[in-house]
Amino acid sequence: MEVELTEGRATVAIDPERGGRLSSLRVDGLELLVTAADSPLDWGCYPMAPFAGRIRDGRFRYAGREHQLDRNLPPHAIHGTVYDQPWKVEHAERTDAALVTDLGDGWPFPGRVIHRIRVRDDA
Repeated sequence: MEVELTEGRATVAIDPERGGRLSSLRVDGLELLVTAADSPLDWGCYPMAPFAGRIRDGRFRYAGREHQLDRNLPPHAIHGTVYDQPWKVEHAERTDAALVTDLGDGWPFPGRVIHRIRVRDDA
């Protein structure tokens, strides 16, 4: 179920089930985002955590140990582990929402991400 925030001329829709992404951003009725695509990488505006960009071959070394990530854009890993997993809505009001998710099994270290979205008349 999407969460909708609105203030003044702006309306934001958030899709917690599809990566906690902004699935729509409308100002004065004009849609500013791509709202659908075949790949979750190609639509909306989504959090990229615990990394943004590419990790070559999905492999990195940390503290003397090599880690292999899922190659979600073969042959590389791209844009983190949370952009396509469900998020929990911790708080949602008319102009403000907070979502949270763990970094997931695809990341070798524990952690969680909090995504806070606020809509104001001027921002």
